[in-house]
Amino acid sequence: MQRRFTRVVPPIAVLSVAEQVVGLQIVAQATWIWSDGSADAGVRRGGGGAVIFTASGETLEVEVAAGDLCSSTRAELFALRAALERVRDEPSPAPLVACSDSRAALSLLSAGAAAQTTTIGAAIWRTLLDIAERRQVTLQWVPAHCGLAENERADALAKQAATLPQGAVPSDARSLTRAVHRTATQDRKAAISVHQLRAGHWGRSLQYLHRIGRHPSVACLQCPDKRCPAALCAVCREEADVPEHVLLRCPALAGACLRLTGSIYVDPSRLRDADLVAALEAGYLRHREPLGYGPP
Repeated sequence: MQRRFTRVVPPIAVLSVAEQVVGLQIVAQATWIWSDGSADAGVRRGGGGAVIFTASGETLEVEVAAGDLCSSTRAELFALRAALERVRDEPSPAPLVACSDSRAALSLLSAGAAAQTTTIGAAIWRTLLDIAERRQVTLQWVPAHCGLAENERADALAKQAATLPQGAVPSDARSLTRAVHRTATQDRKAAISVHQLRAGHWGRSLQYLHRIGRHPSVACLQCPDKRCPAALCAVCREEADVPEHVLLRCPALAGACLRLTGSIYVDPSRLRDADLVAALEAGYLRHREPLGYGPP
């Protein structure tokens, strides 16, 4: 029997096109898998989730732990494998479309069955080839977080799956190596950042970046004036985001200060505690991230 298998359909750029190409009008003639993966900081507590709309009209949900040490791509692959195994024995000859927002996972699989160097990649290909004996299979990339309801549902399932017990899931050598490297790098960056904040010179301050010309605005390309609008705290806009403001005066951190110290006002003497400084910095960056200044 001839195998009919399409590895990757060309990418979809925007939501409107995504909805047109993978629109619900043809769900009745196919089984659809929407899978996603989640990993804390890209290295820990992996989880995979998928929602499946079968050709017979059923809706199934899949959640799977992906390992305590796990990359985001590995979590995506765990989700896809679990979903494919769920529909492997489905009797319908209707086409199967598996949607994922992970370019890395789809790129790895597109290299072909013989090129797989990981256990999970090889297992997915065995399942794909088994299914392709009976029905057409398509792996489809879709854009992440653009409003596709099915993809958002898979994302929620993946995050929920990341809370499952991880002890029985083996980690691969690549995930272990990446986790060690990333953890060491993050620990070093965090230590440097804490030292800078306590020393009164923070490399992530917009005021500092504007002073050295790395945070220009339309009105002012570069200046040392702490009252310049480009130097103000992006969260509260009350004053420049110098370390003293971030650690002691930014009103956005009042709740975090209360939880961490029992008061909305931090006693400067407590800033000798490196863990407290790191927690305040993380809280501040979380407030700043939605404003377009990158992840914490």
